[in-house]
Amino acid sequence: MFASMFGMRARIALAAKGVVYEYREQDLRNKSQLLLQSNPIHKQIPVLIHNARFWAHYIDKKSCMVVEGRCGVREGKKELVEILMQLESQLGEEAFFGGKRLGFLDMALVM
Repeated sequence: MFASMFGMRARIALAAKGVVYEYREQDLRNKSQLLLQSNPIHKQIPVLIHNARFWAHYIDKKSCMVVEGRCGVREGKKELVEILMQLESQLGEEAFFGGKRLGFLDMALVM
């Protein structure tokens, strides 16, 4: 969305770094399947699609909270189960997140 300050920040950062990218606007009242697949947790913009980086960040952020004990044991167990269920739904029937080959996201899951 052009007027989004978060989208503007992302575009400015990409331009400052000289990163070539494809810009796609979203109708936030009718979110595209690409947006929903690329940011299935928050379903918000901006989304930077670069291999499996969204899920790697999600794993790092969420699993660290559980492992570092930022929540109680019961809450931590519940959070971990939710994380694993979310990841399993994305994995589908594939052996790895990248399909048939071990990839970045699979490596991020190694704790």
